[in-house]
Formats: sequence, C-alpha cells, structure tokens
Amino acid sequence: MLKCKTYHMLIGLMMLAGISLAQTSKVQRAYELVQQGKLDSAKMVIDDAMLEPDAAKEYQSWYIMGFIYKEIYKQRETSNVKSSARDIAVQALTKAVELDVQKEQTANMMQNLKYLGSKYNNDAIRTMDTVNYILSGELFEKYIKTYKLCEPGFNEISKRIEYYLAISYKFQGYFEETNSTNILKLTETYLNKALAHDPNSPTANKNFALLYYNMGVTIIKKMDYDVDLEQLYILQDHATKLFKQAEPFMLKAHGISPKDKTILEGLQGIYYQLNDTEKSNLYKKKFEEAGN
Repeated sequence: MLKCKTYHMLIGLMMLAGISLAQTSKVQRAYELVQQGKLDSAKMVIDDAMLEPDAAKEYQSWYIMGFIYKEIYKQRETSNVKSSARDIAVQALTKAVELDVQKEQTANMMQNLKYLGSKYNNDAIRTMDTVNYILSGELFEKYIKTYKLCEPGFNEISKRIEYYLAISYKFQGYFEETNSTNILKLTETYLNKALAHDPNSPTANKNFALLYYNMGVTIIKKMDYDVDLEQLYILQDHATKLFKQAEPFMLKAHGISPKDKTILEGLQGIYYQLNDTEKSNLYKKKFEEAGN
C-alpha cells in the first residue's frame, strides 16, 4: 500500500502532466493502478505504454515508470543486492530528469534517485568480501553514477578512496588469517587504487607499510632453533626485503601525519628489524614524546 505522501507527489505530477498524458491512456492507467497499490498490473501496463513513441517522449511517463519500479524494489526486493527493479527505476528516473528541461519535477526525481543510490552503497558494503567483491565493485560504481547525478557537490574521489581503503582492510584481515597469495594481491590492488586517487593518503600509505611489516614479523616468528642454517638465511633475507618494502610507505605516511603514534611505532619496529638501532631509538623517542 502506498503512503499518503506518495499519493500527493504523484497527484502533483499528474496535474502537471495533464494534457500530454491524456493522450497516452496506458500511462494514465498505470498511474491509476499504482495509486491502488496494484504494482504487478501497473508494471505490465507501464512496460507496454513505454513502447509507444508519444509516451517515451514525455518525462512524466519515465517518472511514472521509475516510481513504479522503485516501489516494487522498496516493497519486495530490498534484500536482493541484484535487484533488477532498482536498476530499471534508476534508468527510468535518469531519463525523466534528462527530459524535464523545465525542472518541473526534477527535485522529486532526484530525491527518489538519492534513495536508490544510497541502497546501492549499502549493498556494496554488504558484499565486500572474498566471494562477492566483484559484485560489490559493480554496486559501488552504480552508487557513484547515481549520486553524481542527484547530489550537487558530490565528492567522488573521497568516496572512492574510502571504499578502496575499506575493502583493502577487509582483504588484509583475510590475508593475515589465510596467508593466501590471491588475497594478498587483492589487498595490494585496492591499496594501489586508493593511492592512485590520492598518493598522499596517510591511511593508504600506512596500511601498505603495515601489510609488509606484519608479513615480515610473521616470518621472523617462524624462525626457531630447529631451522637449519641455510633455511634461516632464506627466511631472514625474505623478512628483510619485506621490512624494506614497508619502509618508504611508512616514511611517507609519517611525513603526512607526523604525530600518528601507529606510524611512529611502525617505524621504530621497521628499523629495529633492519638492525638500525639509531633510527629505531629515534622513532621510539618520538613515539614516547607524542603522548596519548
């Protein structure tokens, strides 16, 4: 059942549509059906109506179509991250905005698009895992495309960095649990995506450094008295390479956020593992001076 506020919005639309929709009776009929809460019937009628050239020329027709599919999504498919009704609603409302050159109902259409865009974002977060990460990326791109249209001043770059850091952090956690080479590559891929948009991101640089530093520490912990000398040298060499990989990322992060205690502690640890006592003590002192 549609809410009263929704009826009023559609009534206002139909009053504006008046003359043009009187010539497209199927669109009029779809509007009447959605008023009655008969979404299945309204869907069939509007799909048929939009095959008529006259209806396809009018922004009101696309608005009605978008509204019907939005209601189908809202009432039946919000748990379906692959909802086709949501996609169709966005496409129809986008077309309606394009055709509404006088901006008669653009504000209302933007409100509907913003709602649907926020749902794409929520689902992108829900599917942010090792199984669904490709789908998550697709949903995130739909969120970006929708919000760029309906929200003035939308900061796409900051949203992209936020998303890439979040998914890389997830993969980094999975990698530390599984030591999977594939998961490591995915972690690096998304950290690189964040850095591509902002090379000076302190979080991306710090997380890259911590990724390699923690890998090195894990190798160090594997060394025990039972390891033969040749294997010990191999492990030490591998760990050293990882600490050296971590160093430039952590130094850059420090240059951007010099008071970040995690970064200072990381630099202390990196230089300790590289047997550079002087630098290790320097960052230990800076860590202690940084306070709480």
